[in-house]
Amino acid sequence: MKKIILFVITIAIGSPLAAQQDTYEARLDVLYDKAYHHLYKNNDSTSYYFNEILSVALENEDWANVFESLISENRNAGYYYDLRTLKKNLSFLDSLSIRKKSYLDSLPDRSFYANSILYDKGNYLFKINNFRGARKAFQAIISDIEKVPDTLVDTDQVYLLSAAYSFMANMYQQEGKYKLARQFYDKDIRYLEVKVPNDLEEINRRYSLLASLYNKENDFENSNRLYRKVIAQITTENIGNNSYISACNNIAQNYILQQQKDSADYYLTIMSKYIKEGSPFESAFYAIQSEKFQLENEYPKALEYLNKTLEIEVKKQHNGKNKKIAETYKKTGILHAKFNKLDKAVLEFKKGIEALSGSSSTTNRFTLLDLLIKNAQTLNLSLIHISEPTRQAEIS
Repeated sequence: MKKIILFVITIAIGSPLAAQQDTYEARLDVLYDKAYHHLYKNNDSTSYYFNEILSVALENEDWANVFESLISENRNAGYYYDLRTLKKNLSFLDSLSIRKKSYLDSLPDRSFYANSILYDKGNYLFKINNFRGARKAFQAIISDIEKVPDTLVDTDQVYLLSAAYSFMANMYQQEGKYKLARQFYDKDIRYLEVKVPNDLEEINRRYSLLASLYNKENDFENSNRLYRKVIAQITTENIGNNSYISACNNIAQNYILQQQKDSADYYLTIMSKYIKEGSPFESAFYAIQSEKFQLENEYPKALEYLNKTLEIEVKKQHNGKNKKIAETYKKTGILHAKFNKLDKAVLEFKKGIEALSGSSSTTNRFTLLDLLIKNAQTLNLSLIHISEPTRQAEIS
């Protein structure tokens, strides 16, 4: 992010105003240092210091730092899935952008601020599964930056454009439009490898996203090949970072899908060393542990870990209405049905349906349809008492 302090010091050093400005800048520097010290490590502390910056900047009518503090807090809020903070800040930014339009238009970095706000808006809409709105925001970023001459695109714009490509690909992938998704992933990877070839962390993230597309196409060999490439490129000091944990998680998932429990266990054991309470991968780790225990026909353990997954997802969403929550209910229903707990399965499918009530998202509609089908299948099976093997085959 750009920390822009817009001051024109025309008073001689030692004057009261100069001293006041020096004090103000020094205070901002301290607050930014503290905020960035906690960034992506502690959501509450990061939010506290960015709000302190916001208060100080508003008091001094320092609009650059008002925008800066809100945008920076949004990045942290997005990382922690803090939708309340994102929604609140975006509402404020929309209002501020209208009231301070002439000021924004006068900034040399006007495009950076405008596209940063679009990014945060797209990120928020993506997280609430409003893909139509998110796609509109990310396409606006792409259209704006792609028209800039290549030699004038700075590093900030490179990362904003790359993020927009990735989100577009991710949404197309979730909608089952794999060809379009692949086009955006390939474009994104080529772009980063040309513009920032030494940023292996970002490039690895894109390889991971492309690997997830192979997973969707049941091409587990190519999927794991890319995930192992990610792991191989991670330096010793960065072992245990998000890219590393994510790659281990996804390789384990692929092995479970192939019913290769021992290989999955190997990567889950590695992953377990780095999963702590509040980790972004905590929910995914519990979900995949549940799948592993299902392979071993350990119903109580599988249920225990799915319940942990649900608890984390509900806490993230506050209101309990989200695709991830609905899919967790669906997984729990499938688990109950697999072990002939049909009444419990029906209850879970109904909870999943309720978690998506009122949603107009395309991907949510697919999940909702699947839940409705599984609910109907389970109700029918509970009435006609067909054989256990048939039950499992029809619901899974």
